[in-house]
Amino acid sequence: MAEAFLQALRMSPAEQRDRMQLMRDLVCERNVYRWAAQMLLDAARLRQRQRIASANPAGDYRRPPPYPCGRLTSERQLRL
Repeated sequence: MAEAFLQALRMSPAEQRDRMQLMRDLVCERNVYRWAAQMLLDAARLRQRQRIASANPAGDYRRPPPYPCGRLTSERQLRL
């Protein structure tokens, strides 16, 4: 870890700005609201699978398609 601190201290101001911007973008993108919305979507999918499995004990059903990379894709999902 000491090496990381040393690297940060020797970093140019331009690189510091670039890295700070990348970090801010990531924090904005992966915030608690999106995390909570993703948890609710996952729980809803799990409940749906359980309902289907209990209605069809043989297990003959199709799985819903996976969502892209765990990211929310529509503005409506962001408002959950």
